[in-house]
Amino acid sequence: RLRSSRWARTACWLCAILAGSMLLPATLQAQSGKLDQLTETLRQRTEARRAAAALAWKEKGEAYLAGPNEQRRDELAALAPEIQEPVLQALRKQLAAESVDAARVDALVSLLAATANSAGADRLAAQLDRLPPAARLRAIDLLGAQGGLRSVRALESSLGSRDEELRNASLLALLRIGGGEQCKAWLQRVPPKQLESDARIEVLDLLTARALPDGFGLPASWYELREPQEYEALFAYLSAHPDEEVEDFVTEFVFDRNRPMKLRLAGLAVAEHGARELRWRDAKRKMGVLLRAKDGDPMAEETAWALHRLDDKAGARFLLDAPEEAVKRNKNDWRAHLDLGEMQVRLSEFRDAYRSYEDAIQLADISRGRLQPSDWLWAARAAAGARKEKEAGERTKGELQAHLRVAQ
Repeated sequence: RLRSSRWARTACWLCAILAGSMLLPATLQAQSGKLDQLTETLRQRTEARRAAAALAWKEKGEAYLAGPNEQRRDELAALAPEIQEPVLQALRKQLAAESVDAARVDALVSLLAATANSAGADRLAAQLDRLPPAARLRAIDLLGAQGGLRSVRALESSLGSRDEELRNASLLALLRIGGGEQCKAWLQRVPPKQLESDARIEVLDLLTARALPDGFGLPASWYELREPQEYEALFAYLSAHPDEEVEDFVTEFVFDRNRPMKLRLAGLAVAEHGARELRWRDAKRKMGVLLRAKDGDPMAEETAWALHRLDDKAGARFLLDAPEEAVKRNKNDWRAHLDLGEMQVRLSEFRDAYRSYEDAIQLADISRGRLQPSDWLWAARAAAGARKEKEAGERTKGELQAHLRVAQ
């Protein structure tokens, strides 16, 4: 019985396999038939759209070229991307004519900018050198935004052009789309000395605004600039994309008194970030050197604040030096105590600030001085920071009373 049951199960399995093998070709054939049907449907739809695009161009193309406007362009653009075929044919015909009509070429490229896909952009790339200047710049934007490998190759070949406008526009288009290593290679091919100041700034602004991979760094030639506005753009770039390899450049620039103050401050912000995030020890050390020199560098106070934010006590000591000295010279000057208290609050030294405002209020009462609303506000902040909640409330009340006196 056992043997017969095994034979029965085996026979069932063999029957199932045989049935499946007989049904499989039929199933595959049915699926293949459905795929062929779908392919044919798509082909017919594509042919219909191409025919509609060709007819639309035949009926409306001349009117668009004679008087291009947004309405006519949008009517044709509704048939994208198939409309690009007759448009590219018309463009080749225009460029082959003995006398090229620049206005018509520009209108054609404008329509392609609104309708072309990657393949269309790559076909336009083959005509780039033959386009009139205005149409060429419009085409470059299209190649950068839509094009494939052929478009990139066409733009790369334009980097060596003697036409400054073509070269600059191609570089910007490439920098918008390239990866880190590609961008660096393109920037090396077009160093800043080959660009006018406005173009250098435009390149830096573009890089500042876009995402870049970690480890990306500008070629060394891009740190050899000329105009103040260029360095301003450079420091904006470094703020957006810190580079641990440029500490020497930044610190040398920041502590050069011959540089404009505005640029030194922009560089100081980069140096502070480098000291905090990139472990720029030399930058932090030179900040301390500047403060210890006490030689009237106009950037000393901002440098002290930078050190304070970096948790270096040298910054706070420098900032407190002047108001503390003023109090020592005249201990009865309530205004000097106010100045000291405000600085202590700014430095989050609330207990010392609370005592300074206590002295200032007492001295002001003796000399019949009147604290301004802002003085009471700083005093309230000092009390709150020192955990003197009651006194903070009283000084807030004092601020309101001072405001009332001013209003009266």
